[in-house]
Amino acid sequence: MNLHPIFAHFPVALLTIYAIMELLRFKKLLAQPYWFYLKGAFVMLGGLGALAADATGSQAISYLGHSPTLRPLIRMHSLWAKITIAIFGIVAACYFFEWAERQFRISDKLPALPRKLWNLIIMIARYMLGWPIVILALAGLAAVTVTGGLGGRLAYGPQADPFFDYIYRLFLGS
Repeated sequence: MNLHPIFAHFPVALLTIYAIMELLRFKKLLAQPYWFYLKGAFVMLGGLGALAADATGSQAISYLGHSPTLRPLIRMHSLWAKITIAIFGIVAACYFFEWAERQFRISDKLPALPRKLWNLIIMIARYMLGWPIVILALAGLAAVTVTGGLGGRLAYGPQADPFFDYIYRLFLGS
């Protein structure tokens, strides 16, 4: 049984919704106390799901057979999946650290040396959760789109998505 499609679609949806939420930069929305936690939950759950999808990817390859013509496409799909995981992993880590600090005030409970390290991590996370997060959200949205398009081409063939043909030729040249 090929579990990869089961694990792949849910994180794609969560990460796509997260990226769109991150792009909604209205002051009234950003001021809502739940907005941070909602975005954080989407990106952290989506990131964990993406790890599960990546782990089941090698199993999916066995269902495709060992066609030499598919190898470049499989490698490119795998590369873009890892890029997607890396981008959203950075974002999820920023949300995780800031969430932990908001909920548990960890910096108040640590001895001096670990507190300095923790405060540095929180400072970086807070900086990243400003405008840099928008750039990462856009990059992540692009990466998950390319990953999904390549995966769709693997699963349904080259004629499955005519819109994606341009992107496919850009990366694989055929």
